[in-house]
Amino acid sequence: MTDKRIGIITSGGDASGINAVFHGLLVHQNIDVFGFQGGYDGIIHNEPIHLTNSMTSRAILNGESMVRTARSKAPLTEAGRKAILKKLTEHKIDSLVVCGGDGSGKAAYLLSEIGLDTLLIPMTIDNNIYGSEYTVGYYTALESIRTCVQRIHQTGHNMAGRVFMIETFGGDSGQLTLAAALYCGADIAIIPERKFDLQRITNRIKEVLEEKQQCIILCCEASFLSKAYHLGDQGASFEVGEQITKITKERVRHTILGYCQRSGDPAIADIEKALLMGYHAGESLRNKITGQMIGFKDNKVTCIPLEEISSMKKELDQNNCILAEQLKII
Repeated sequence: MTDKRIGIITSGGDASGINAVFHGLLVHQNIDVFGFQGGYDGIIHNEPIHLTNSMTSRAILNGESMVRTARSKAPLTEAGRKAILKKLTEHKIDSLVVCGGDGSGKAAYLLSEIGLDTLLIPMTIDNNIYGSEYTVGYYTALESIRTCVQRIHQTGHNMAGRVFMIETFGGDSGQLTLAAALYCGADIAIIPERKFDLQRITNRIKEVLEEKQQCIILCCEASFLSKAYHLGDQGASFEVGEQITKITKERVRHTILGYCQRSGDPAIADIEKALLMGYHAGESLRNKITGQMIGFKDNKVTCIPLEEISSMKKELDQNNCILAEQLKII
């Protein structure tokens, strides 16, 4: 006899490490966990999959999610929310754990407002969700960027005097780009939170080329100069590169990392933190704590009300900003 029947979905962009959340939930005895393929729409249209410890224990090492994600507008309408609640009731599922970003969190909040016991696990490589220092997939994405930057360092050594620009994901947040630039030895980070100062950037490029005989720039995907960023846009680095070339007369050599940042077998740090998040989600639901996001604050798992994350914007990590300013990365 189980105490609770919990539904779980992934929603929005995918991220490595999410299988560890499922495994963390299943640490609890007397909890049944059911996954729905395809996000919020999957609850309405698909049959649930009964997840077990034997299924999740090895899957934590795999970048392919046991529960596939999707984007959905269903929870944004009253009819959609009612349809989701109806299906969960038919399956005798009394709680829903949503793994996703800020849009998925807003949808989870709307469902909690009509009486569904709901929790959010922050899942996005962008690490841009207010209230949590960490989001699932962040460290694996940084490792993907590190691999690319390391190779660019090597080709820059082999063929000196070149300027390289690598465009990263991040959405409208420079959190991922700034951290990657800092941790991977890049020279400049172009992020939407900082005003584009062409003169400063070109001066810095000249300094770096003299010192190192190569210059590596990381550019957040949202750093367009001619238009506002919209989800899925790519190519901002080409606009930035054109402006740099006009001043420096140096050709900028481009790499757009794109979707390889999203997947890959998860870094151990992602497995560790996702496992803890899953466990604490189970604890919270058993103790009737709902309408919350399970996040990290001061490197400890904590709960943050969903209404807060849906109305606030996360600031850049201040320690990263201080270090990056000292190193002239920003």
